[in-house]
Amino acid sequence: MVAYIWAFLIIIGIVYSFFTGNINIINESILTNANKALDLIMNLMPIIVLWTGILKIAELSGLLDKFALFLRPILCKLFPDVPKDNKSLGYISSNIAANMLGLGSAATPAGLKAMKELQEINDNKETASTPMITFLVLNTAGVTIIPTTISLQSTSISSLNSSSYFQPLPFKYDKNSEGVVERHYDILKGKLPETKEELVLVVDNSNKVDKKLISYLGLDETQTEIPFDDIIGREFKLILNKDFYRSLGNVYSINFDFESMYNSSDAVTLKVVGIIRAKEESKLYQQGANIGYTE
Repeated sequence: MVAYIWAFLIIIGIVYSFFTGNINIINESILTNANKALDLIMNLMPIIVLWTGILKIAELSGLLDKFALFLRPILCKLFPDVPKDNKSLGYISSNIAANMLGLGSAATPAGLKAMKELQEINDNKETASTPMITFLVLNTAGVTIIPTTISLQSTSISSLNSSSYFQPLPFKYDKNSEGVVERHYDILKGKLPETKEELVLVVDNSNKVDKKLISYLGLDETQTEIPFDDIIGREFKLILNKDFYRSLGNVYSINFDFESMYNSSDAVTLKVVGIIRAKEESKLYQQGANIGYTE
């Protein structure tokens, strides 16, 4: 039935675009989104294969049973109709653990196997049993502690990791006196940020930065030397979460419409206005490279 619904929606979209003269948009979407989908699959496949293999090893080694035994007091309360020695409890435990680690894709194999085991003890094969419904609700409302998959997807579309590359600069309370940044950093080029939209590139004690950071700034990471003038004035967009994620009911996914995100009126243009390095006598001298901003 779901296949018929999707087919109907696709046909309606194509027919509508044909009569409104937007068939070129359909062609462009087919080509660009197919490529993006393939890139996403290739980026997610390694982690899915890895955790599926770990799940199989855990099953064969008995670790799955031990984990299920650890969660048995809780699972027995949630699934009173499931025998305590049923394999489904082990798969449910793995599914919960994977979801907590943000491995939604890796949790899918365990969830499917759990459903298969629950179906085997289901008296009415044509209707979902109470344990199956409970597990579906539990899986949907799972709590994520470490968003591993989201981080992987962000990396796959070259999203800057704020915890890795963005570091706040100490706030200067008195504009007429020397601040912490002035005391601890030398300005190699440009100036210090004066607004929230202005940034500085902080290089290490050898004037080096991470290659990935250079790539994110739109520069050639294969170059051994990059003039400061090529960095000063570099601009990129800060995308808000409401534009970066799309809501499908209670489920959120990454928005791959980069052009709309970039051109959004809410997108903030950030600009590199200076390059600084910690002074040799400063305790920050061994600090790694990052992008500094004012709060």
